[in-house]
Amino acid sequence: MKYANRVLFALGLLLLAATGAFAQERVIANVPFGFTAEGHEMPAGKYLVSEVSDGVKVLAIHNDASNQTLLVNTFSGDPTGETKLTFHRYGETYFLAAVSTPNSRYELGSSKAEKQLRAKNPGNETIVAVLGQ
Repeated sequence: MKYANRVLFALGLLLLAATGAFAQERVIANVPFGFTAEGHEMPAGKYLVSEVSDGVKVLAIHNDASNQTLLVNTFSGDPTGETKLTFHRYGETYFLAAVSTPNSRYELGSSKAEKQLRAKNPGNETIVAVLGQ
């Protein structure tokens, strides 16, 4: 019984440590424009972006107002030390390109629609950053 209690206590400590690390890998931002992420249209509004699981490069992008959540695959980039969302803009169309936290950078691949706009408008891409907390 003592052994089982010790194991449960140790697992509890590990869970708390993992939860603490996970809580840091999130961004809260007010995005003033609608955008596309992995081919899905997302409305303007307040977003919570968080890592689904520690060490897995899948992000949950949640819009408070619409209660819409999107899971996106990402790949690692070099950390910028800032908390922000980075978008590529072509005219009035925005695509989520990266999510940055102080310790990590998650980059999204370009969708087919973004690649088509980039090909039609070479050199007209604008990088837009929305600071988060």
